[in-house]
Amino acid sequence: MRYVMSCLVVFLLILIVVMAQPTTTSPTPPNQKPSPTDQAGDPKAAAEQGLQALRALVDEQNYRDLGFESQNEAASATLGEPLRVVLVRLDQLREFQPESDPSRLLTRTTEMIYPVLAGGQARCSITLTQEGGKWTAAAFGGAKLIRQITKVRNALVPSANIFVKVPALNVYFIARQEEGAAAGLMLTPLTDQPEYRMKEGVALPAKDAFSALVPAAKAHDGKTS
Repeated sequence: MRYVMSCLVVFLLILIVVMAQPTTTSPTPPNQKPSPTDQAGDPKAAAEQGLQALRALVDEQNYRDLGFESQNEAASATLGEPLRVVLVRLDQLREFQPESDPSRLLTRTTEMIYPVLAGGQARCSITLTQEGGKWTAAAFGGAKLIRQITKVRNALVPSANIFVKVPALNVYFIARQEEGAAAGLMLTPLTDQPEYRMKEGVALPAKDAFSALVPAAKAHDGKTS
């Protein structure tokens, strides 16, 4: 009997200690960063909301201005694959050296572009901006630009998803990273740029593209054209 009582006392003591411990959840490791979705919200959801707003905006008077061929076409429009927007600053471009890492010229922005498709063809775009960790639709339209982007991107690979702007020189590229010892960051111009010896849709190494733009950047007055 004493043995049973002793065991019971020990059991009760253990139970009291366990119940006294604070309830814990699995903590996030201190070196684990939030995922991009947690950190930046959901751009696809924002784009879907923007698409709904765009559909409501289109009428018989403005559908062509927004890039559509009919009002009904807008009602069945879908979203294409988005592009991240990066910027090449004029002051940094002026200082670029051929032996430098060209990716250091790419400055991330808070913009993302979603093509708006009808019948599989790009009609216009929705531009998202990010503020306070939240993505919102900021602009609609840009039919000419998004059609050119889509044309060049589809000739490369549809997964090429970085849109590079050099606004001071009015030059724009699609960027992609190629693997291989002799490869690297490649830029494909959206239009012919004869003054820089660039042709629409013809990719070239980023260091060559930026080197060709340096003289014009140094001669520029600093105002965006």
